[in-house]
Amino acid sequence: MYEFSGVENLLTGLHYSYNYQNLNFFGEIARSSSAGIGAVSGVLESLGKRTDFSILFRKYDRNFHSFYANGFSENSRNINETGLYLGVKHSLTKTWAVAGYFDYFQFPWYRYLVDKQPTLGFDYLGRITYQPNKNLQVFFQFRQENKEENTKTTEIYYEKGKEKTREITVIRDRTRKVFIANLDYKISKIWNIQTRVSYSSYKFDGQEFTQGFAIAQDVNADLGKL
Repeated sequence: MYEFSGVENLLTGLHYSYNYQNLNFFGEIARSSSAGIGAVSGVLESLGKRTDFSILFRKYDRNFHSFYANGFSENSRNINETGLYLGVKHSLTKTWAVAGYFDYFQFPWYRYLVDKQPTLGFDYLGRITYQPNKNLQVFFQFRQENKEENTKTTEIYYEKGKEKTREITVIRDRTRKVFIANLDYKISKIWNIQTRVSYSSYKFDGQEFTQGFAIAQDVNADLGKL
């Protein structure tokens, strides 16, 4: 109902950036020909020599159309979404740092593979990094994402006294968890390696459960022109 139609689209917009002491305020707002509004606004703050904090609010109307926009969003396109993001990074020592974020989002209208409106979800991440020098970096990261999605289930019904089954679509909460351990090591001016181990799991309403592992090993050689 609210997808783009026609052969022309016009967007008008305004963006701003303002620095005050250790605060950086920024944002942008735009309007498309369909009268839909897209807007982001946030602030970056240095809470000290070791701690940085960020907050970002975004709102994209269901009839906002911008084919080349690349704004902050949970969706692959900047449309049909409202959300609030909070992020923090703190250096524990010269070699250890922790970082994380929490992102809450809502989709006011129907979206792909979700036959319900509105729907909502949240996403959070935590990472701890160890970097004793420029040649070595190790981090451990955990991320969880909760959304509402379509799933198929079998329903029993009766027709003329006979028991039958049919497949129906229901909306259920989906939880995805991902854990990553990553190592980057520069052995010499020529050789560099990257090792990554990842584990992920999916749950629907805490019942149906799937999981998987991935292991990747990269070896890179820089020989100047080769």
